[in-house]
Parts: sequence; structure tokens; C-alpha cells
Amino acid sequence: MPPVSSPPPESPGEPPSVTLSPHHLRLFALIIDYLIIVIVLNLGDQIAMGEHWDLRPLPMGDSPNLLRWIGGAVMLFLVKDAMFGRSPGKWFTGIAIRRADDPRSAPARTGLLQRNVALLLLPVEAVLVFTDPHYRRLGDRWAGTVVIVPPRVTRLGRRVLAFSILVLGVLLTAFLVAPWNMRRTAAYQEAERIVRTHPDVAARIGAKISVDRSAGFSLLLGGDAGEGGGQAEVHFLAEGTAGQVEGDLVLRLDPRARRWILQSLALDPEPELEVEDAVPAPSAGR
Repeated sequence: MPPVSSPPPESPGEPPSVTLSPHHLRLFALIIDYLIIVIVLNLGDQIAMGEHWDLRPLPMGDSPNLLRWIGGAVMLFLVKDAMFGRSPGKWFTGIAIRRADDPRSAPARTGLLQRNVALLLLPVEAVLVFTDPHYRRLGDRWAGTVVIVPPRVTRLGRRVLAFSILVLGVLLTAFLVAPWNMRRTAAYQEAERIVRTHPDVAARIGAKISVDRSAGFSLLLGGDAGEGGGQAEVHFLAEGTAGQVEGDLVLRLDPRARRWILQSLALDPEPELEVEDAVPAPSAGR
């Protein structure tokens, strides 16, 4: 029986035979990572605004704000694979980063950081992914890595469930942060103080006034509201010892004093009592 010939050795510098990640999975992973980074930066901005943020508004396109976003995006793109060995987008799409000389081994964290530095040259990186025979971009060549579909991949159902939980968590966080951020404005706090102390409100519902914290609130700063000025509209529901009342309150921002001033307060009219059609009483017998 003739001896079985061994497979030819692989060329130096080329990865062993593996299942390379197709282009569309890598694109989906990048899109998911990008969306997560944008959401994280946006929530971070909301949380970092601070108390009475409406008294020190930053116009859109302000340089410090733009630089903070760019710096945060660059940092998150650098560490997105190094934190857990692969980014959330790669985990959800079922692909992974491996060493080019040993696809069974994951690269070190320093290699993952080094690999993502090249994302700053994103147009060049995108061209190389489609032209390289092993779908390696510049960062892969530099760090000695390759993106593959590992033999053991978490079941799609579990990945969809985990991704759904992530989306639900983000939506819940945004749902909680938005009203919390609204209550941190000087306009909302001033509106609440006015409702609690205004004599017209007290005359309608008595003392010990409490204000519903889920009030309707709209805020306009600068622009159409005037240079450096602003306007806030609050639809409130207040309760006192004698009942409840709804109303609308408008505040105007004094740009010089940097404080909110009451412009108008209108209380909803008292509900009219529904009176059933009276049945005429029978006339007395003649």
C-alpha cells in the first residue's frame, strides 16, 4: 500500500485553513458596534449634563461637545474587542478574531487594541477587506489576526435573546434618564415651586399641594426663543386637600439674570356636573 502523502506546508505568513468570516457578517458587526457606541455616548451626554443644565446650554456643533464625542468614539472603537475578546457586534453575528498563525487561539488584548488603531484609516481598511485573499484589513495584518467563523458558535436563539435584552435595557435606561434629566432643569424645578405656592392653585385645591412628577414638559432654548433666552411650557396636575386641578404654565428665561420667570399660568375650568334629564313629576290630581 503506497504511503499517504502529507498535505503541503502552508506558506509562511498566511493563516491556516479556516472558515473565514464573510463580508456581510463583518459589516453587520460593525454597524451593531457603531450603534451601541452612539447610544452609549448619547446616554453619557445626558447623564453628564448636570443640575440646572438648561441655564448653561451648549449650541449644537459646539467644539468642546464635538471633540468629546470624537474622543469618546475613538476610545470605544479601540477597546470594543479588547474588553471581552470580541465586540458585541461580533458576538451577535457569530464571528471571532483569532491569531493568523494559530486560528484556535485568541490574540492578546494588546493585539486587539493594536488591530483597532487602524480603524482610523477606515476607507483603506474597507478596500483591503475586499481585496485581501484572507479578508484581512490593515489592522489584521499589523496585529497578525484573522476574522473567522469559529467551529462552536452560540446558538442563534440565544444570541437573539441576548441582543433583545440589550435593546430592552437601553430603551429602559433611556426611558428612565429622560424624565430624570427633565426634573434636573431649573425650569421644571421653578415650575413645580410656582404650582406649590401660587394663590390661584391653593384657592382651587386647598393646602398641602403635591405635583404629579410625570408632567408634560417642553423646553426651547436659544434660536427661535431669542438669543440666549428660552421658553418652557409645563402641563401639570396638582392635588391638594380639596381636590385636583390641571393647568398650563409658561416660563420665560431671562438671559441676563439666568433664571426662569413666570409668564402665564392657566388653570383648566372646573368640570361641569352632568345633570340627568329630570322626569317631570306627575301633576296632582284634579
